Amino acid sequence: MVSHAAGFRLLHVPYKGSAEALADLVGGRIDLLFDPVSLAQVQAGTVKAIAVLSRNRHPELPDVPTVAEQGFEVDSRSWFALFAPKGTAATVVDRMAIEMKLIVEAPETRALLLRFSQYPDYLGPTPFAEQIRADSAFFKELIRAADIRIN
Repeated sequence: MVSHAAGFRLLHVPYKGSAEALADLVGGRIDLLFDPVSLAQVQAGTVKAIAVLSRNRHPELPDVPTVAEQGFEVDSRSWFALFAPKGTAATVVDRMAIEMKLIVEAPETRALLLRFSQYPDYLGPTPFAEQIRADSAFFKELIRAADIRIN
C-alpha cells in the first residue's frame, strides 16, 4: 500500500515470522520492514524508524511522523479478531462479544497492547462483519490498481 501510494515498487520478501525479518533488517540484508516488532530495535538505536502506519504517532516514538504526515494516504487496515465456526449459537457469540469488549476496553489491556504498537479498538460482531466486507472491497481494488499477481 505504501509503495503504491508513493509511486515506487518494492520487492516483497516473504518471511515465516517477524524475528527472521527483523534479523535481516538489522543485518542489512533487507532495506526496510513494516512490522511493530522493530520498536525495541528503534529504541535501542539499531534501526531507524521512518514512519508509522497508524493514524496517530506512536506514543513511544513521538518524533516519528505518520505516513500521512509525509504526504501519503495509506490506511493499513490491520486488525486482529476472534472468530467462531459458522453455526455457533447466537448466545455464545453474544457472550464472547461482551467479554471481548470488556477485555479490549480494560485500561491494562490497552496499555499492554500499545507497548507492542497495537491500537485496540472494539467492534461488535455486526460492525466487524461490515468492516471485513469493506476491507475485502478495498483490497480487491488495490490488487487491481497495483496490478498485483500471484507468482
